[in-house]
Amino acid sequence: MLLSCVFIFSACDKNTEEPNPTPESKSINYAICALAGSYPNYTSYIQGLKSLEGEVKLDKAKEISRPALLWGKGGQVFVSLFGKPLTLSKYTFQDNGLPIEGKQFVEPAAATVPTICYVDKHEAYAGLSGAGGLHHVIRFDPMTMEKTGEISLESIKKEGITTVLQMQMVHRGDKLFMGLVYGGYGGGEVIDDAFVVVIDRKNLKVEKLISDSRTSRIYTGGQTMSSITVMPNGDIYVMAEGSENKPSGILRILNGQTDFDKDYFINLDKLMGSNCHGLEFIGDMKAVTLKSIDPENAGELKGPNHKYCVVDLKNKISLGEITGLPLVYGVPVCAFCKLIDGEYLLNAAEKDLSTVYKLDPNTLKVTPKMTIRGKLTGLVPVK
Repeated sequence: MLLSCVFIFSACDKNTEEPNPTPESKSINYAICALAGSYPNYTSYIQGLKSLEGEVKLDKAKEISRPALLWGKGGQVFVSLFGKPLTLSKYTFQDNGLPIEGKQFVEPAAATVPTICYVDKHEAYAGLSGAGGLHHVIRFDPMTMEKTGEISLESIKKEGITTVLQMQMVHRGDKLFMGLVYGGYGGGEVIDDAFVVVIDRKNLKVEKLISDSRTSRIYTGGQTMSSITVMPNGDIYVMAEGSENKPSGILRILNGQTDFDKDYFINLDKLMGSNCHGLEFIGDMKAVTLKSIDPENAGELKGPNHKYCVVDLKNKISLGEITGLPLVYGVPVCAFCKLIDGEYLLNAAEKDLSTVYKLDPNTLKVTPKMTIRGKLTGLVPVK
């Protein structure tokens, strides 16, 4: 599962409340989230930063005694807390980096938000997850944090499946595309294919469920590494992690279409020599993915076990590993590649240190920018 790593973190200042909070900062440019502890005793740290340079100390972090996921788009920052009741809160920051919790909404039956799809400052969608999987998606206004609609997924339930997981959701035009995993957790039957549900944004209804048997398990929510990416030309690329019976692979939905392209598939197990997960576009039809190194350490209980690699989506060839990086934790909350302020940033999470590197998409060379003690699990721009 997402939180299967053991997290080690340096001590932080626990005095996170100020008696007279200052107004919202105009100098904080980024928000970060880090996670400490081990199951079931996790602590999350949320803090604002002015820059992404040098060593970061979380002396102004807000401590939350639950695992948290950090989301951000359009200059807005959201934090979702893992565990019932689900809480999704909007945050701003003081000049010293101290977070200010603002408006929120609560879903008592849900345990986490596995995905958020941000359309604009007044329209966003949140997938919900709870015991067995919840069968609806919430539409909300990011400015007011008011729920403005609900999308039922009851029509795509499958007999005998006890768990349905909602994964990354993206939008293209009037459609939402969200990955689903049918079964595989908590017992019960498993459907070993890759699934995407297509939703009409205008009437808030499921349009269709599409599947592909060449791979399976679209298993990241997009908060860090993506599994579904909308390209500049409108094509959608979908990355699935595979299973014991099927390889990890890349599927495509062409612009204007809502079905998988039967003529396109990249078998990542064969191309990269090992199972992969995550897919982040870095321009010129190149994308970053994570390759597992030691099959005996797939769960990373023995330590980091992944390397960042690059694949050419057009020519379906490997461009090799990104050199200059250590083995990194590849679980979805620990690894990311993001385009921020015109720079592609990679997070390399080791046993007790996270380093953010700048990646040159042309040469594939990396330069260290920022370090933090522990596991950096989120980084988003505030402006």
